[in-house]
Amino acid sequence: MSRMCDSLAQVKGIGGLEDSRMCGTRISGLWGIALIVIVGCSLSAYGKYGGGSGTPEDPYQIRDANHMQAIGADANDWDKHFKLMADIDLSSFTGTSFNIIGNSRTPFTGIFHGNDHEIIHFTYLSDDKSDIGLFGRVDDPCAVIKDMTLFYPDVDGGFVSFVGILVGVLENGNVVNCHVQKGMVKNDYAVLGGLVGYNGGLIQGCSSTCSLSGSVSWAGGITGANRGTITDCFSAAPQIHAVSEVGGLAGANYGTIRNSYSVCATHGGYTVGGLVGENRGLIFNCYTVGTVRASAQPVGGFVGENIYGGQIYNSYSNANVKGRKIVGGLVGENRSTITNCYSTGSVSGDYRVGGLVAYGYPQMVTNSFWDIETSGQATSVGGTGLPTDQMQMMNTFTDASWDFMGETANGIEDIWFIPQQDYPHLWWEGMNVPMKLTPRILNCRSQGNWVKAHLTLPEGFTVADVDSNRPAVLHSFGFQSTPLYVFVNVNELVEIEAAFEREEVCSLAGNWPEALTVAGFLADGNIFLGTSTVRMIAPGMKLIEELAWYWLNADCVQPDFCNDIDMNRDSIVNLLDYALLMNIEVEFVTDE
Repeated sequence: MSRMCDSLAQVKGIGGLEDSRMCGTRISGLWGIALIVIVGCSLSAYGKYGGGSGTPEDPYQIRDANHMQAIGADANDWDKHFKLMADIDLSSFTGTSFNIIGNSRTPFTGIFHGNDHEIIHFTYLSDDKSDIGLFGRVDDPCAVIKDMTLFYPDVDGGFVSFVGILVGVLENGNVVNCHVQKGMVKNDYAVLGGLVGYNGGLIQGCSSTCSLSGSVSWAGGITGANRGTITDCFSAAPQIHAVSEVGGLAGANYGTIRNSYSVCATHGGYTVGGLVGENRGLIFNCYTVGTVRASAQPVGGFVGENIYGGQIYNSYSNANVKGRKIVGGLVGENRSTITNCYSTGSVSGDYRVGGLVAYGYPQMVTNSFWDIETSGQATSVGGTGLPTDQMQMMNTFTDASWDFMGETANGIEDIWFIPQQDYPHLWWEGMNVPMKLTPRILNCRSQGNWVKAHLTLPEGFTVADVDSNRPAVLHSFGFQSTPLYVFVNVNELVEIEAAFEREEVCSLAGNWPEALTVAGFLADGNIFLGTSTVRMIAPGMKLIEELAWYWLNADCVQPDFCNDIDMNRDSIVNLLDYALLMNIEVEFVTDE
């Protein structure tokens, strides 16, 4: 009987799949025979797994490393439903001892629900077969792997093709909300990815921070080669070292990449790019930061080579680029479409160097810019070079028909916005950009030792729940204090409370501390608060601007401040007349 992707429909509400797809036709036998088969499988599988019958309503339960090993041992189960019930450590399996799930003869076609659990120390070392990953090969439009994180993997494919941490070959199917944290993946032949070796399906809401290395062609932080769709993903690889077609997100792109970014140190020989090495597909609403290096050519901060139908729209690069020849701030060699893009990173090389594009067809570049000051380059094969101050003016871009928030002359998609004294940013970046939060009132209370600041958040921003177990707490201005607790919803008044000793509050006089930092970054739609001691905000990012506390009224004297506080009772003093004002500005740069 034919069926729609009922499993995908279930996933969409949990994992955020953006569309459903028609599944293939599957035939079952007579009901009586089918019932016998199902019951038989259920009884035998119960011993292999931690429970369940492998159906959508009753998935096989995976509770330990032996259960994971059992999946790969029985190809008859590779079209079933699984659910991870606990974090699992696979360190007991070394070499080729782990049973990879799915191969070219019998790919995985089922559903694996990670249930927000972790798989730790997945290790595999082999050079005698291709399709290496926790899942070797996945091939079904209804196949789904979702909601899991792999920590500290160590995978070495040797001299084979299609190597990834999670999936070797995603021929067809969906990988949703899956992440790789740290670790290493290696290969000395072809198609290497920090998450998926080869992608022909959908990768959505995923990330990888593992390193990649090897004498390999087609290597990328998320996938080595993409013929499917990658959306809402990022790569923050500490290092990517490969030979050719090397990219921070994808080594080569023949499909679609959107709403994604890379923060990597990407190094290679030929055709190296901060996001994609070789692009023959569609890329839009993406950006890169970090460093990009090539020992040969071409190399670009965003794409190494954009050719044969490749299209790049509404994207930018802040990456610093260095190579021998054909070195571009955005694209090294361009023979196709670039529209509404810009670059700001430094660009250096020996021959054919361009601030935006180094070599190619200038007529294919439209409404695009580069910063002639930060790049150190006054020329480009296409695009317009401008000084920094003009690159940070909205009308520079709206005059070129860029669609910005707050204007409708260039459209209503609201693709870009520009913070004060900054370059344009993409709408989906949200909290990765400078922001200002200003308190309406600042009060001081003696009993209970509280200082309160009331902040109003910009529309769309949320402060995450903060408790004593989180490192991102307001814990000290150099005085004895207790952690900060914040519980707030979007657009509601934010109350921040930090405890101080009474004596220290009254001894501050007019010289308040100068080191409160509010850190904003994209993490499940939250703003996390922290001090300057918690500098690393996201992989490869750090704060470079901190705020200062200061008195509004220079005539304010310390005795008046302390006299207004009754040390013997719980009193609130409104400091609005001679109070403090917090101006909080957050800016990010690469942490090389």
